[in-house]
Amino acid sequence: MPVNPKKLIKENLCLIGNDLLVCNKVYHLNDGKLYLIGFGKAVLFMASQVEKILGNRLSNGVICVPVNSQDTEEPTLKENSVIEVYEGAYNNLPDEKALRGTEAIINLVKSLNKETDSLLILISGGGSALFTKPKDGVTIKNKLQIINKLSSSGANITELNTVRKKLSTVKGGNLALLTYPAKTIALILSDVLHDSLDIVASGPTFPNLDFEYAAYEILKKYYLLDTIPERIVNIIKEPNSKIPFSLIDNNKFPHVDNYLIGNNKKALTSAKAYSDNQGLKSTILSSELIGNVQCIADIYQELIISIIDIIQCANNESFLKIEKFSKNVSFALNENFLNEIKQLITNDLPLLKNVCIMAGGETTVFKKGKGKGGRNQELALIMSLKIHQVKLKYHEFFKNYDVQFLSAGTDGIDGPTNAAGAIINADVIDEAEKSNLCVMEYLENNDSHNFFLKLKNGSNLIFTGHTGTNVSDIHILSFSLNS
Repeated sequence: MPVNPKKLIKENLCLIGNDLLVCNKVYHLNDGKLYLIGFGKAVLFMASQVEKILGNRLSNGVICVPVNSQDTEEPTLKENSVIEVYEGAYNNLPDEKALRGTEAIINLVKSLNKETDSLLILISGGGSALFTKPKDGVTIKNKLQIINKLSSSGANITELNTVRKKLSTVKGGNLALLTYPAKTIALILSDVLHDSLDIVASGPTFPNLDFEYAAYEILKKYYLLDTIPERIVNIIKEPNSKIPFSLIDNNKFPHVDNYLIGNNKKALTSAKAYSDNQGLKSTILSSELIGNVQCIADIYQELIISIIDIIQCANNESFLKIEKFSKNVSFALNENFLNEIKQLITNDLPLLKNVCIMAGGETTVFKKGKGKGGRNQELALIMSLKIHQVKLKYHEFFKNYDVQFLSAGTDGIDGPTNAAGAIINADVIDEAEKSNLCVMEYLENNDSHNFFLKLKNGSNLIFTGHTGTNVSDIHILSFSLNS
């Protein structure tokens, strides 16, 4: 596991006597009690390590985690654990089970002695669905319909969580208001672009500093205002919750300390280190990849062509092409990428054996059909077409090299499927034609999962089950010399 929640907790949390050491900051617990709450896909494993570290010093806890999270061979919480576990959010969607878990968390927070007790909060991706309590006048079904419409329209995670905050009584800093003035310490595993911690799980421990009508403008952008009940539109247009200025210091709550302990960049760095140890030449393209799957596939196709030109020519013109590529991408590139990719390729010429390019982030999908799939499987299927197109133009290159592409979610779940993603190469389209599978029909119906199930008995799909972590998605593009 590239970003192991237990390991991250162990690296950043320590109990020394009656002092809690968090990311090198000391918290004196004195005679107060220490409580734990948490929500997210990585929280069960995070909580199990917290329990080991704190032992009897932990008084009580409540966490809300995905359905079936406890169905694992790996030991999690102790048999006599003081941490109560609620499972919910089937298919990463808010439901009544998640609501019950949220209410249990709220009840624990309300029971604190706010003057003497301390609260440790564990937060990871997936927390938005698991920590859910809509405002009066909004049902979970209402909220789910709105979020589904936004997702199907191609809204990104920041836009989704901006709307979620507006409809919630616990997101957008409202949890922090409930914990005030108790010392509140949040350990966060990020699954969002730029590690914007006010967006992870919709920012329950950060003040909501969104523009007053940000959620309204997002719904307007995707032409959804006319599809939503008027009473909910009115709620979305209401002013943000008024937070007393005394409770905000430098855009944060003074009684809350938020710590980022893991993210996509750390996952990519670990993956690169593993790749290098295996003798593969690797580099990181970006950990901030964002955009619609079709646009991202176009970018990857351009990158593939640029790299093929360098491998075949290694002249100034081919180097200029990769530099032009780097200036045209719609996301932030790793600052070392350009130099690293040139060195990795040219140092091995005239016979390059392998090169591996890694990237991370989160793509979006325009949902037109009623098929089954997720953003990673859909991107992999589009990339099958893109690499096939390149193969037709550079057929001599593909006689000597195999080009593969992998797209997978670090949480092990891609959309409403049991696959994490898929891995493809230049032969997928030819194999599909032999099996009478029309790629375009499956893409039009957003049915990538069923396509890959029918192709070679699903051998292109990646199955990991719940990984117990979540730092967004990982893409790997590899070039290897045929043996």
